[in-house]
Amino acid sequence: MSYHDILEDGRNHNGEGGGGGTEGGGGQRSGADEEELGAFWEFLDSELRPIQPLQSCPESLTIFSEHKEMARKYLILQQEIFNLRKSKSTLEEKLTQAEKLEQLGNQRYQDKIKELENKRENLRHNRSKLRQQLEQIRMRQEEQQQSQNQQDEGNDVGIGHNHHLSPP
Repeated sequence: MSYHDILEDGRNHNGEGGGGGTEGGGGQRSGADEEELGAFWEFLDSELRPIQPLQSCPESLTIFSEHKEMARKYLILQQEIFNLRKSKSTLEEKLTQAEKLEQLGNQRYQDKIKELENKRENLRHNRSKLRQQLEQIRMRQEEQQQSQNQQDEGNDVGIGHNHHLSPP
């Protein structure tokens, strides 16, 4: 039987006794009280355990019964607190793991951004170099074109000059 089952019923259906010893007032718990209260009795601190009633006093029996019920509810609340703390701990652990994963993801994202920015900067630099090289090539081609044109003009002048010298 689980602790939770004991708390829900307030007693142990297997008839297992709940601890021995004496209670306030010097009376020994009877077997009937142990059977009625069950194993959950052991979970109570001794100062919270109901004191055995005086069998001859109906008011004492009523107080004892109410105290047993309050003790049962107390144990149920303690179990709920325990379960909630355990759940809180589990959730905090999951949250911590999620935060670590998020930080890792963010770090990877930031690293990727830096990598892409570096690539972009390298591409800009390469583009600038290529433009300079293209400009230099164009200038050389223009110079070669001009030189070629000058040579052609010089050849045309020589040819045309020779042409004029020839007899009619």
